[in-house]
Amino acid sequence: MPLTNHALIEELIKLDDRRNEYLQKQGLSLTKNSINAWLTEQHSCQNEIKTLWNELLNLAKTAQQLNHSNGLIISNQLQHNQRAFAALNCAAGNVSLYGPKGQTYI
Repeated sequence: MPLTNHALIEELIKLDDRRNEYLQKQGLSLTKNSINAWLTEQHSCQNEIKTLWNELLNLAKTAQQLNHSNGLIISNQLQHNQRAFAALNCAAGNVSLYGPKGQTYI
């Protein structure tokens, strides 16, 4: 049975925790430069490991950018929905109240 998105995220978090714990036991700080130096030292003749690490970093960067874009889309859609709801509520003759930041509350 395939894992759900939630289960995949939980698994990624567990693996990240395990990796961080291992690297800290090796005396490393959890910075990109520290991990790159360690990989070079430990696996200088294994370019495949460095290639995989760089692919992982690129995927993480892409995921971060997509997450940011999705957040902006969701925020814009929420604002649109709030304005539409306020307009419909006003058209129905309901009184609108304003919140502390000037947004309408029904």
